[in-house]
Amino acid sequence: MKLLGAPQEIQAMQYSDMPKASHNYMSIDRLADTINRLDNMLFIEEGILNGMIATKVKINAKLKGLEGIKYQVVYKREIENKSFERIGEECNYSGRQARRIFESIAN
Repeated sequence: MKLLGAPQEIQAMQYSDMPKASHNYMSIDRLADTINRLDNMLFIEEGILNGMIATKVKINAKLKGLEGIKYQVVYKREIENKSFERIGEECNYSGRQARRIFESIAN
């Protein structure tokens, strides 16, 4: 049987033993420049997004006025992003006919 010994000396932890983190300090000028660049990027992205939303509204308005094969061709081309050849296969038309139908609506 092993006897319990007396407690050993308790040592205090020193600050030099603590883990060190890297500090990433940035000057106010550099921080302001970074914020301005991010603001400009957000402004550009917002413009692109607004353009895409406007295009979607136009496409939906045009789709509401179409029926039959015209609707199918425009929907598959603009919404599903399919080629005219693929659209023609799915609608039992040739790719050229699908393109003509699409172009007759676009003009």
